Amino acid sequence: MIAQLGLEAELDAMIGPEPRATARTSCDALREALGIGGAPRETPRSKALQEAMQAFSREVSRYARMLAADVDTTDPSSVERFRHAVMTPIDTFRSRRKREQPAPADPSSGPTAPTPIVDAR
Repeated sequence: MIAQLGLEAELDAMIGPEPRATARTSCDALREALGIGGAPRETPRSKALQEAMQAFSREVSRYARMLAADVDTTDPSSVERFRHAVMTPIDTFRSRRKREQPAPADPSSGPTAPTPIVDAR
């Protein structure tokens, strides 16, 4: 976003190039962890995937709680910073997952409704 707005030089003048580069690297790593980066994703075996998703979910929750602890709910800019830092990446991830999921080939091949057991006494 900083590059898109042409703000690199202004930001470098305010904080220096090293913090901006570190923030860029951290944001890139977060995008990859959320699955919204540019690197192709490897599909691990299902048990490993399940364990990784559980661990990732716990870490995302921990991160969100840490940021939420600093939100001043009476300050709109504080709330917006939280939404931008936490909710925007999560919403982007969710919307990307919905777009990537293939539609079922045949809706009639889904689960069938259970047949009730009737006592014939």
